[in-house]
Amino acid sequence: MEKIGFEQFEEEDWIDYKNDDIIIIDDISKIPTNEIDGSVKLEMAVILICSHGKLEITINGEKVIVRANDALVCMNNTIISDVLMSPDMDMFALGLSRHSMNLNIFKDKNLWKYVDYINRHHVMKLTEDDFNMLNNYFEMTHTFPAKNGKHFQNKIIHYLQQAFLYELMSIAEHNQPMDENEETSQKQGDLLFKSFIIKLIENEGKIRQVSDFANELNVTPKYLSVVVKKTSGKTALQMIHEATIKEIEQQLIYTDYSIKEIATNLDFDNLSFFSKFVKKHLGMSPKNFRTVKAKK
Repeated sequence: MEKIGFEQFEEEDWIDYKNDDIIIIDDISKIPTNEIDGSVKLEMAVILICSHGKLEITINGEKVIVRANDALVCMNNTIISDVLMSPDMDMFALGLSRHSMNLNIFKDKNLWKYVDYINRHHVMKLTEDDFNMLNNYFEMTHTFPAKNGKHFQNKIIHYLQQAFLYELMSIAEHNQPMDENEETSQKQGDLLFKSFIIKLIENEGKIRQVSDFANELNVTPKYLSVVVKKTSGKTALQMIHEATIKEIEQQLIYTDYSIKEIATNLDFDNLSFFSKFVKKHLGMSPKNFRTVKAKK
């Protein structure tokens, strides 16, 4: 499976601005989507704002339609395919690196629940005021930076990007339905569970110890295990292994990596341990699993 990250975006004619953390595209209809063959895994966050027309896209196996005054948000590790744009589509895009998302969003615990909402829904309806506000931030990236030196240009774009993201989180807050569970979702345990899920997504199956996740979340392994079990009905280790197996399955099915390369990609100590892990969870060896899936 092809991956798209910042390294794939060089000096293309359809890119309006790019630095180490952000890509700005004024009109995504210029992107040669015909070059995308099959499924693509994003190694960056992508935010699309539609002002006209329609975009049809499959996200993690689910067909999604984006229309005028919609915002589409795809987080890191999202799998996209079947991209179809209407001839009259007008849509601008921001691409954000993992570093940028970690710096601006994931470090702020107050935003985790909105990230979780976005990760589950992808498309948000924008009011006229919402659209105008986001569009204004975007337009400013084309005006103020051009009048300043490179140092000031990068600084201005960084803070505009930050304001854009916080505005988007505010919109997510308003889109999120308020119900009887709202109070529960504010509790520390629930927020911890959501942050644990985000960490699972971000680490791509490379961390497999509960203690490592607990250290990153500044809690004890025992407390993390209790919260995860109470919230999901599964143990933390079980969820960690499920996330790892999902990543292994994706690489076995959608990539041409050798078994050894996949084991190395996911930081397994050796091929033997990797093979035993796969057989334990999938009931067959990595080679047999790939062969079975290739026949379907």
